[in-house]
Amino acid sequence: MLTLPRLSPRLLFLATLGVGLLTTTFKAQPIFAQTTSDINSLGVAQRVDLGDPTIAPGSIITYSDSKYILSAIAYDPFIYGVTSQNPAIEFSYDDNGTTVAVLTAGKLPLRVTGVNGPIAVGDRLTSSEVPGVAMLADKSGISVAIAQESWAPSDPNQEGIIIATIDIKFTLARNLTDQKKVQSKLLDVINLSTIATLDDPKEAFRFVLAGVILLGSIIFSFLTFGRSAQNGILALGRNPLASKAISLGLVMNVIVSIVILGSGVATAWFIVSF
Repeated sequence: MLTLPRLSPRLLFLATLGVGLLTTTFKAQPIFAQTTSDINSLGVAQRVDLGDPTIAPGSIITYSDSKYILSAIAYDPFIYGVTSQNPAIEFSYDDNGTTVAVLTAGKLPLRVTGVNGPIAVGDRLTSSEVPGVAMLADKSGISVAIAQESWAPSDPNQEGIIIATIDIKFTLARNLTDQKKVQSKLLDVINLSTIATLDDPKEAFRFVLAGVILLGSIIFSFLTFGRSAQNGILALGRNPLASKAISLGLVMNVIVSIVILGSGVATAWFIVSF
């Protein structure tokens, strides 16, 4: 009869853990790395299902109606990334034959059009009404990349490919006339508010609520002070002998107005800060 040595609870736990790790099967997602000669995009790509694996590299992809499609809207607010043919690193998740590698950051060849004017090095690029093709961004809105090459076609409708660095974010317009600057800034406020609301509705609601409370306290305090001041002046005209009592009442109304305003400011600050 074979007698096994008695194991302490700690050794028994470690032995059980070791057996569990050895018998557990891990399912890893495939990661592909290109050789230097094959790379034409610097960045990490992820394959997304576009329903068409033949979509041209350098096309702008957006996320709409719960699916990835070619962007066909100027200054598309839902730009996801740009398709890439041979990214440096690529993550693949259950490739069913209809997926395409998409970069959300990095440098790659980008399809462009001249419909919005020639492109210079450093210009911001955004989506256009041409499906998947970028154009010069000449007003505030979502941009997709920064041009690393200039491009000035003789035909504005001509399409080409330039190297660009992906940088998806809201950018402000430059080189506008004074009149357009005012219009652009007003539109910027509306666009940024819309983006913030879509991105985080609860956070946007907090700021809206704080603004309403602050504005309400300002209006209420001014109305209270204005009404009391008017009544006090009329009372002084009718009864000059009671000037001390009327003046005291005016002072009290001023204090009440200040308290109301301060309460509104404090409440709005509390809502925004916590």
